Amino acid sequence: MQKGDFEAAKPHLKSAIDYAPNNLNAYINLSIANTHVENFEAAIHWCNQALAVKSHLPAAHKQLGKIYSILGKLDEAKFHYQKTLESIPDDAQTLYNLVMIEKQTHDSNELGRLRHLARRALSQEKRKFVFYSLGKSFDDLHKPRLAFHYFRRANELRKAELGYDVGADETLFEKIQRSFSQKKIPNLVTLPKGKKPVFIVGMPRSGSTLIEQILASHSEVYGANELGKIDEALTYSAILDDISSPKKLGKFRDRYLEHLDRLNTPLKVIVDKSLLNFRWVGLLVSAFPNCKIINVRRDKNAIIWSNYKHYFEAGGLGFTTDVADLRRYHELYEGLMAFWDGQYDDKLYHIDYEQLVSEQSSSIRRMISHIGLEWDPACLLPHLTERAVKTASLSQVREKIYANANASWRAYEQFLGSNKI
Repeated sequence: MQKGDFEAAKPHLKSAIDYAPNNLNAYINLSIANTHVENFEAAIHWCNQALAVKSHLPAAHKQLGKIYSILGKLDEAKFHYQKTLESIPDDAQTLYNLVMIEKQTHDSNELGRLRHLARRALSQEKRKFVFYSLGKSFDDLHKPRLAFHYFRRANELRKAELGYDVGADETLFEKIQRSFSQKKIPNLVTLPKGKKPVFIVGMPRSGSTLIEQILASHSEVYGANELGKIDEALTYSAILDDISSPKKLGKFRDRYLEHLDRLNTPLKVIVDKSLLNFRWVGLLVSAFPNCKIINVRRDKNAIIWSNYKHYFEAGGLGFTTDVADLRRYHELYEGLMAFWDGQYDDKLYHIDYEQLVSEQSSSIRRMISHIGLEWDPACLLPHLTERAVKTASLSQVREKIYANANASWRAYEQFLGSNKI
């Protein structure tokens, strides 16, 4: 489990349960492993088995809350989060999960519970989740001054926790452009069979989850969420040590395709929404000549604010905890995409979120055509598609496409001070 090889861990955890049927940790870990490989039926089963052994087991209820959130079954998720909080009232992360899937209103909100926790002597970890929850609650209640206050305090804690330095990314982006300018990358031959990857790239909170949901609504497409396997393949192949090596590029390609083959789907077109893959467009084009790369663009101000007010569990998004860092990272992203455009203009497909929501039918039809698929009318009704969604947009993606999200940042313009967007 530590190495992330969840499929390999499953038989060992099952053996642990067979040996000790009261081993509650094994039940929960087996559910977690099945969740990661998207076998949600089994994940729910093992939580229920744990509850059969011990009916008031907060870890099982918390895990069920996460599973049902991913599946879009938000009423079930709320029930299990509430059951968790009955046993552990100061579980700040569970309270945060609950606030994130439920719009806070004047008549129904968690402010009393959150304020009570905020007055207590909490660990930095718990305090972080309380502040993010208070920020989201006051944002829902249209109280921007209080919302920004708590988002700022939450992000200060998160930034200190991650120790992010934008200078490291500046160095990385410079190295990428220098390497791909100086060396010729070999082009691998398209494999006759196997999966066809579609890479969605761009900034977080750019509308990419909606794009993936639209594509996954097509009968021939599987939405794999954020696989995060390109970085692993980079390390395995050591391709960045010599991007001109056909052997290393082949290892890079084969390693990634192995992950695609393990996915629980017979479909050939696989959407990978690991957004920071925009850093490796040159490698993707060379290793996967049949791939499609979709760069999602959105109003810069909307992106920066939407990132700042969200907590990201992934440690690689440290730039989202500071407005100045967000602005600089967005500049780095735009600069690198301009560089890739100069080299692979015919390989990149750019889609603007604003145009998508205002011209839905034509924008979606063009995108489906670009991928090389026949038209499927289900793509116009992405909110009706039932699938697992693991990102911060898991609630919004269940709704009809809406156009008002871009204006929400304006309520906070006056509070950004020297960090004004």
